[in-house]
Amino acid sequence: MKQNKNNHAWQAFQKAGLLAVMFTCFTLTASAQSSGGVKVKGVVTDAKQAALPSLAVKIKGTGTGVITDKEGEFVFDEPLQPGTVLVFSYLGMSTQEVTISEGMPARLSITMQEAPIEIVGATADIGPYESPSAWARFWNRMKD
Repeated sequence: MKQNKNNHAWQAFQKAGLLAVMFTCFTLTASAQSSGGVKVKGVVTDAKQAALPSLAVKIKGTGTGVITDKEGEFVFDEPLQPGTVLVFSYLGMSTQEVTISEGMPARLSITMQEAPIEIVGATADIGPYESPSAWARFWNRMKD
């Protein structure tokens, strides 16, 4: 009889422990969800309102980010904390930064501006040298 009481007490203890663990997990999940954060999604276009697919939207200072789809739309799966800075970058466009705040619209609309392209240096290949004197000078220098 004593063994049955011990067995019953052990089962009750296990159930209480399981309930405590479940309650703790639920509380942590609820507090993480209620700790704020802004669900961020939007669309990115150029000055002519054309969608910009494959544009990088990164969280500044981290390696985290998303890429826009073929309609120029993006969404972050997890809510972002206010103060988080998003960096929008695309080849041929000026990089833009947007800071997340509590009162932001549900859907962002970002318009990228063209960046002036500066050519730093250029080379041209015009084919082999045709001047025999140039070749002669070259070979003479190589022999010395």
